Amino acid sequence: MVKRKATQLNNDASLNVDFQNIKNANQVLRALDHKVRQKILMLIHQNKEITVSDIYHTLRLEQSLTSTFLAMLRKADIVTTRKDGQKVYYSINYDRIARINNGAKIIDKG
Repeated sequence: MVKRKATQLNNDASLNVDFQNIKNANQVLRALDHKVRQKILMLIHQNKEITVSDIYHTLRLEQSLTSTFLAMLRKADIVTTRKDGQKVYYSINYDRIARINNGAKIIDKG
């Protein structure tokens, strides 16, 4: 992760923004802001742990689309995986969800 330097406004002040951090936060929020991904999360929550094939069969999604959605959720560290033989089980990273919720509350309340 490369941090960009603060953007210089003039000689007296600088805008102290970590744009890479903002970009990363945006990717996390975008991963959650999608109805199908929200359904996937609810299904995982209800089952505690579930395989990708169970997800796409239950929600009647294409396997490739389900895998793409899960990859976004994994990249955002919202879901975790456990491998058992050839099966990969997905579960929710509840600590991460709590941190995201706390951050969203701070942003929302300004």
